[in-house]
Amino acid sequence: HITNEKLADVCSMSTVYFRKTFTKVTGLSPISYLRSYKVNMAKKMLAAEHSSLTDVAISAGFSGIYDFSRTFKALTGLSPSQYRNELITSSAIE
Repeated sequence: HITNEKLADVCSMSTVYFRKTFTKVTGLSPISYLRSYKVNMAKKMLAAEHSSLTDVAISAGFSGIYDFSRTFKALTGLSPSQYRNELITSSAIE
């Protein structure tokens, strides 16, 4: 489990300074950036693979399908299965 404290420690910074600096540079908090990164990885896997949603969730670094589905929908507006179905539908039209 990645936390701001662990990330700051790796960078030899205080947690507060790390979070402020990271947010200033990226425009997102470290945890928000990590969530966004994981969802983008999952989107690529959903587009390229026929793995189960649970396998995609674990491969993208989520703790399980519930965490994955909740985070994915919060960031994309779609559940992972809806996203995959839309990809399939749009590919079939082309």
